[in-house]
Amino acid sequence: MTVYLHVYDVPSAQAGALRQVIAAAGLVPDEGVSPPDDELAYLLLGEPGYMGSDLPCCALDDDGDLRYELEDAAPDALWEAWEPPHHGELGTLVIHVPGQEMYIAACDGEGEPVVSAVWLLDALGHPDKVDAVRRELTGDGALQVLAAAAADDLAQRQLTAAGWCGEPQWVLAPAPEEVW
Repeated sequence: MTVYLHVYDVPSAQAGALRQVIAAAGLVPDEGVSPPDDELAYLLLGEPGYMGSDLPCCALDDDGDLRYELEDAAPDALWEAWEPPHHGELGTLVIHVPGQEMYIAACDGEGEPVVSAVWLLDALGHPDKVDAVRRELTGDGALQVLAAAAADDLAQRQLTAAGWCGEPQWVLAPAPEEVW
């Protein structure tokens, strides 16, 4: 299964641990990104980011470990990851914003959150699911879509403030034992 990951910001003390999780998961820099000579000592920030095509199916879903490993390695990092749709199912989008609950939603092939028409029609046909529909379209679900847009905006603002010029950049990511 393919997974895409964009890391937008990470404290230097957590960069090495995050880099190790990314490498262990088999994620590599996206095509067209030229890594420094010693790629293993650096972490790629921005877009395009990392991708991996040999991950187990549903690595980002509730049953998958990758989102928890990324969060555990760098709880103060700002990142988004997604799996495109597969086997007739929508994909999974996960956005991690430090200090916020992890945002998880169904997504399209570009990692954009979507509400499935099948889910909506099924829910509307069951009176006990009306509250879920209301939450998805007007309450918490709508807030989650807004949170995704806000997270993306926040990421872009943080990168701009840090001098990011729209191109991916490599930052030093020493192994955790090398951090003082």
